Amino acid sequence: MQTRLSKINYLYIFFAIVWVPFQKGVLIIDGRARFLLFFTVLIFIINLNDRMSRHLIISKPILVWGLLIIFSVVNIYFKGFVSETSILEFIILQLILPFNVLFLTTREIIVNKLKTVSLIYKVFLMHLIFSIISFGTSLLDPSLRQSDSFVNILALNVIFLLFFAILGYHHKLFKSKIIFLIFLITTLIIILTQTRKAFGALVIFIIFALLSKLKFTILNFFSFIVSLMIFYMAVNYLIENTDLGKRFQEIETVGQKANTSDTEVLNFLGDRAYFYVEGWELFVNSPITGIGLTNFIHKSQFSITIHSEYMVHLVENGIIGFVIFLIFIIILGKGLIRNIRNNKEETSYYIFLLGGFIGVLFICFTAWIYSFPQYFVLFGVAIGYIKLGDLGKNKIKIK
Repeated sequence: MQTRLSKINYLYIFFAIVWVPFQKGVLIIDGRARFLLFFTVLIFIINLNDRMSRHLIISKPILVWGLLIIFSVVNIYFKGFVSETSILEFIILQLILPFNVLFLTTREIIVNKLKTVSLIYKVFLMHLIFSIISFGTSLLDPSLRQSDSFVNILALNVIFLLFFAILGYHHKLFKSKIIFLIFLITTLIIILTQTRKAFGALVIFIIFALLSKLKFTILNFFSFIVSLMIFYMAVNYLIENTDLGKRFQEIETVGQKANTSDTEVLNFLGDRAYFYVEGWELFVNSPITGIGLTNFIHKSQFSITIHSEYMVHLVENGIIGFVIFLIFIIILGKGLIRNIRNNKEETSYYIFLLGGFIGVLFICFTAWIYSFPQYFVLFGVAIGYIKLGDLGKNKIKIK
């Protein structure tokens, strides 16, 4: 029964992640994702009949994120929901789907850690392949790109291909030449798409990958310093000699135009500073419960979704939603740090997972993540490792 359920869960995780390029380049039909909507409801019901899944749904921090979803749904019911899609489609595809990915990934890491890491790597690899099939020419010529949203989707998925390749390397699932190849592909795509937040997360991933391999000997410390210097020079070269680098250099100038407040630090957010300035004005008018999820686009000066996960919860979910979000972050962060300290045999895994977690938190400054499953795959893997580290696999009952 467990093997069969895991296969179904793997299939769901696969479609949840690859759906956009798969639908556009392979399936063609079902543009409204009816299949994914039905599968999301079905997989939730199926897992409710499994004891382990039920246990995980009510465990921290999965329960906390579930409470955030419940609050968000109740809040938009009273605050209003205006969209081209129905409220039911929004709830299932953009709230419940990522939640499913979160707790199913956690479950499968506990059931079979190595198999799940390998599977997730292959899923992100398939996302890249489907993306090339669907939008190949747009990657080579900036003038032919389909849209900024697609560029972000591709870049912010390919970094997780590298992340799980490195995690698999830690487990000796992949050889170093595979990691190097994936690193080159990831870097190339980020340069072509000029996605700054993806590049920033990539830098964080690599730094923590180096830290996770650092052993406290003179030779290893020297090797770490040399590796870090080489990486720094490579990053500096990209900043000075690519269009991506030019975008980084323009951040403060653009930020000064978008930032109409007296808080100069917001200049470093570039054009995203607008969401913090405008968002704060909306927040002070409705601080407790906010204006309702997705409603910034209707109440702000420009019809744009908030590009900041932090401001999404503060502005649209108010203090209540923001506190719940912070609790989720704190629980997850504390769990990783606790295992870095206490789990000496697998410290390197938790250091690298902490880097992944921090990388996502960096992305959250200039992007919303609550509706995108790739981030919740990483969260789910981190939670699964934390539970294995805290309790030991032999103490977790799988029935």
